[in-house]
Amino acid sequence: MAVINSPKYAFLKREKVNDLMRFINFNWKKNHILAKSKKLILWQHRKNKKDLNFFVCKINNKIVAAIGIIAFCGNIYNKQPIGLAIWCSNKKYKNYGGLLFKELLKHFSRKPIIATGLNNIAIKYYKFFGFKISIFKKYYICPIKKKYPLSKNLKCTKPSDFDYIKKKNFLNLYKF
Repeated sequence: MAVINSPKYAFLKREKVNDLMRFINFNWKKNHILAKSKKLILWQHRKNKKDLNFFVCKINNKIVAAIGIIAFCGNIYNKQPIGLAIWCSNKKYKNYGGLLFKELLKHFSRKPIIATGLNNIAIKYYKFFGFKISIFKKYYICPIKKKYPLSKNLKCTKPSDFDYIKKKNFLNLYKF
């Protein structure tokens, strides 16, 4: 029987990006864009020259859980909100996903956190930790000649309908 060492929580080192891509491919979604494109992962989740904005839990030096962080204003330590992206764990170590989330909250206890596309399990965790869960509509402006939807989860709106969205002033719903 393998000995399980204590979990270690940290931001992933940039040099371990291939390990992260393999982890995403096997534990999140096979052939997901972040499992295939190192260029995208380094652009979207680069923290600094040495680290990525992926907070991970490692056991025996292997990633068992990960949460992606998106810094909307370049620096995750300023007062601007951060976005949480992929949050998953290896099925063999599924409880470590929740422990990782708890550790992450220690690092960002006074920071607004935004997450979209939550599944029912994630919603339970967010509620348990006192987060306000809101449902919002997603819009995109489509070219006038486009007759098919971009996504089944998004509503297409004509450029003339954008005035309605501006009047609603959706950005003021979330003041930070």
